[in-house]
Amino acid sequence: MLLLMPGYLGGAGSFDRLARQIVTLRPDWAVWAVDRRSNLLEDHAALLGRDLGTLGGVARAGLPVRSPASLPFMKDWGLDTTLRDWRAAVLEARRLTPNVFIGGHSMGGTLSGLYAAYDFGGVPGARDVRGLVMLDGLPGLMSGTPLTTDEYTQAARNPLGPLPGLNNLTRDPYVNSVVFSPKFASRAAAQAASRRSHRTPPPPAAA
Repeated sequence: MLLLMPGYLGGAGSFDRLARQIVTLRPDWAVWAVDRRSNLLEDHAALLGRDLGTLGGVARAGLPVRSPASLPFMKDWGLDTTLRDWRAAVLEARRLTPNVFIGGHSMGGTLSGLYAAYDFGGVPGARDVRGLVMLDGLPGLMSGTPLTTDEYTQAARNPLGPLPGLNNLTRDPYVNSVVFSPKFASRAAAQAASRRSHRTPPPPAAA
């Protein structure tokens, strides 16, 4: 059993092709992918069944973004919440088999290492799993130097942009930078939907 965590800009669907390839090669394996809580706020209903013109408009302008004031609960979705959510899936998998491996891509790979080192009420995460699969991710990947106490509480920067700091999470609960934002995400989703709807069916098989 393999449980995968997506990267910074990804979701569980990012692993669809990989998971299918793995279970095709190893039918005795199962591959699960998890979404983080923030992924569940990505409402793509406005893109379902839309024509290319409508999708093109969303790809250019994006969808309306929920205000930070409407999402104060997101400030509590930190590392502890993320790893404990993942552990719930790991423990469920262990009901099926003791041979559970975890892994992920990019930030998901980093979180894999953190899971193994995390203290779940006196039980190290490494005890839950048989091994780790880190795809372009490892502990410390995003920070060349540790944050100071002031940076952690007030504000800091990392390679992907500004970090609001613990005391400012209510004001800035999600990433909204020149690199990535909810509006950019909706534009990208519309572009992907346009590509899928524009595909032509394969030619009929020869008689």
